[in-house]
Amino acid sequence: MVTADALHTQHDHGAYLTSRGARCVAVVKKNHPGLYAQVRKLPWRDIPLGHRTRDHAHHRDETRRLKVAAFSHLDYPAPARRSKSDGGDAT
Repeated sequence: MVTADALHTQHDHGAYLTSRGARCVAVVKKNHPGLYAQVRKLPWRDIPLGHRTRDHAHHRDETRRLKVAAFSHLDYPAPARRSKSDGGDAT
């Protein structure tokens, strides 16, 4: 089981880990719009709240909620298309 922050919610990381049989828990943010849209459609109201914290940090009140659910049908983010300027194929 691998847990990862948003930095590691990348196609190459996910593809490598899952090809090695790993199960992943990853943070999904809006910079992966396709995956984010899939996650938003999940039945979150039906999933019990696992943990909640309230804190005051960075000059603001923060509430963090944690819900976890296993779904095998989500598509991990597709690799970013590279442009000619960074050595990729401009298709």
